[in-house]
Amino acid sequence: MADRSGGRSSRFYIGLAIAAYGFGLTARAVGVAEMLPFLPTPKTIWITEEAARIAVSVGHVALVNLAMKSVAGTRLLQPLRAVGRMAFSVYFLEQIIGLHILFAPYGFDLWGRYGYAAQFAIATGVIVVSAIAANLWARWFAMGPLEWAWRSLAYWQRQPFRRRAHTAPEVLPGPTLAAA
Repeated sequence: MADRSGGRSSRFYIGLAIAAYGFGLTARAVGVAEMLPFLPTPKTIWITEEAARIAVSVGHVALVNLAMKSVAGTRLLQPLRAVGRMAFSVYFLEQIIGLHILFAPYGFDLWGRYGYAAQFAIATGVIVVSAIAANLWARWFAMGPLEWAWRSLAYWQRQPFRRRAHTAPEVLPGPTLAAA
């Protein structure tokens, strides 16, 4: 099976990360420095904000591809494979947890009760629980429930849902490092 990591060299991803982070983080730092005095003058971040955000995202993608070229990086990112295979279902699971269970008035009604640090901790907890649920789900099922419904509708044919007995529980095979 083909290597699932990026097809470029490690040197390419290092250069891409340096260039992308170099522009993105510099543009953001300049924008923050301009906004600190609270003066009513034009700010460069008004022009560079989207490009800086995209550049930082490209830097993140470059680092993930670079990590996938090593055994340690592959092992580190292994728990996220199942989440990637069922991203549609995990996204809706997180929305249901946040919008209908934790913060809705008919749920735990946590809206407005916590500061930024506590909200970050809650969001991190939801992400961790979602990742654990996705990995457990992937042991017995071939794909997430929404991915299954989407594929079944797209192909106009009921797709296999349960994992076959002879199929290994691993969601995707790890990359082969012999080619790297």
